[in-house]
Amino acid sequence: MRCGERGGPGGIARGLVPAVALLLTWVSALAGCGGDEARRPLLSVGVGASWSASPATPQDLGYVVTVLFLEVPPPGTSSCSPVPDSTRLSVNGQQLVTVLDDTGCVNTPVALGPSWQVGRITVEVNEGDQVVSHGEFENLAPGGGATLAMPADGVVQSGDEIVVVPTPELPTGMLAQSFARFYPLDDAGAWRPSGVLSPGEATRLADGIHVRVPAFVGRTAVVFAGMPYVPDPTFSCTGFAVCTAIADNTLGPVFVTGVP
Repeated sequence: MRCGERGGPGGIARGLVPAVALLLTWVSALAGCGGDEARRPLLSVGVGASWSASPATPQDLGYVVTVLFLEVPPPGTSSCSPVPDSTRLSVNGQQLVTVLDDTGCVNTPVALGPSWQVGRITVEVNEGDQVVSHGEFENLAPGGGATLAMPADGVVQSGDEIVVVPTPELPTGMLAQSFARFYPLDDAGAWRPSGVLSPGEATRLADGIHVRVPAFVGRTAVVFAGMPYVPDPTFSCTGFAVCTAIADNTLGPVFVTGVP
């Protein structure tokens, strides 16, 4: 792998959500980069999506995208050179405050979201007015495109069956976790950080995933965690030492409204 090319997981990320803690473990891949790369901070970037775990409120529910900009000391050294004042990191056009670790190396994480779906994520490193590194990431949460096929109006009562159609990227296979989780969004008294499990297991049929609903009132988000297969995200980078990404394997949410 050459400098600036798309790479596999690289340097260890500290204090990040689990999905991105797996990114950037190939620190040794940064050795041997020279030329202009050696005269400025040589950064790697990792991007990962993760369905929010045990959200404290309905507002915290959704997909969280974590981006990590990481620098490691040059080979044979134990610290990084000072970051020029002209260096700017950004995600989706929003400039970040550059964070350094105790060795003076860039270790800057940022979390985006939560949101029901994840679109394109763009990352950049600027030196003054010049873009020196650029990356684009897509398909980080392909399950967010699931749709509700039945009932057509989304109105349900306890015990009704719903049918959820996976996105084309998640077309086949049984669920690794065969229960749906329901998150009532309107009834504060019914909120549970882990959601409410379906009263029975979900069934994967030709027309979609069938599951019965528990008792709830109001608008409710429905997800299936742990789909057995999730495609690799789509991403491309230039100017980064290592560039990698992780996609989430949650299916949903779809939304239903519970009535007494």
